[in-house]
Amino acid sequence: MTELGLSRPRSQTGHPDRAWITRVQSALARWETARPITPTSTVLGGGAIAQAEAVFSRLHENRPALLLPSATYALRTGLQALGVRAGDEVICPIIDWPAAVAAVTSLGAIPVPVMVDPLTMTIGADSAAGARTARTRAVVACHLHGICADVPALRRLLPGIGICEDASQAFGARLGGHLAGTLADVAVLSLGPGKQIDAGEGGVLLCRTASLYERAVGAACHPLRNLLMGVSRSEPLALVMRPHPMTAVLALHELAAWSPQPAQAANAALRELLATCPRLAIIGDAARHISTQPYVPVLLQGDGGQPRPGLALARSGASVLSPSTSEAGREARALQRRLRIATAAAP
Repeated sequence: MTELGLSRPRSQTGHPDRAWITRVQSALARWETARPITPTSTVLGGGAIAQAEAVFSRLHENRPALLLPSATYALRTGLQALGVRAGDEVICPIIDWPAAVAAVTSLGAIPVPVMVDPLTMTIGADSAAGARTARTRAVVACHLHGICADVPALRRLLPGIGICEDASQAFGARLGGHLAGTLADVAVLSLGPGKQIDAGEGGVLLCRTASLYERAVGAACHPLRNLLMGVSRSEPLALVMRPHPMTAVLALHELAAWSPQPAQAANAALRELLATCPRLAIIGDAARHISTQPYVPVLLQGDGGQPRPGLALARSGASVLSPSTSEAGREARALQRRLRIATAAAP
């Protein structure tokens, strides 16, 4: 196991968690200088949790924000706020992380995978509209690899259907000038490892209206927080899973130092470099999609060849969420085989 660095003597490497320990210490030192109105409470949502929720809300057009233990649980809670119940159908992109299907099935609802738009690798609005039935309750629109799904088109083609925006990979991204997380009825941000705001773990649910927010609080929060907020529509069988206080403290620390402009500029520079590679088709329209990811998703053209010096290609971790025996499954699998994540090569 030496290739994983697990058997190296500490004297040669120092503590393997030194960077993380330093970040936690810095975050706690920053929080110690803060002047919260209430103590931090995972039960009541006070202190660092309240401040983190307030900052995420302010950054997203003052939409009510709810801090939760993971983005997957935030996705589940958002679907509950939209009224998804057992037996309902939820339309999802056929290429995505499995979290969306897990959130849907955990409620006893039925995921309905539909084809993605190959120009964005996000849910195809026409395909989603064609899959609507009398049992359709919601749509999950994932901003896969930081490229925003066309939520305005979904709204236009699916009137009356709730839309849950999975912006786990798109903090600070924009679609036609509009900020990810403010496009749909509810939206999910991820605070997990490698995300733009990395708190080690955690998720944020953003709600378009106070009514949706109250439903989310009733579906996910401790009864005492419901009582304190005057929320009467709490779920009798709610999974009350609370975020750790350090999630909030670390998120506040990361937010204090983060700006979208450098990330957007780096992504745009990488797109310019990729534009000189004829065998790589860049995913997303630069005129509409502004990403804050340190990589750019591309599709291989033909055999793909080798990337030019200064670039590296890796396979995407997204899955095909439909049996490969179906026509859509076969088409999606063929598309996935061409999908790559392009980054600037390490010097």
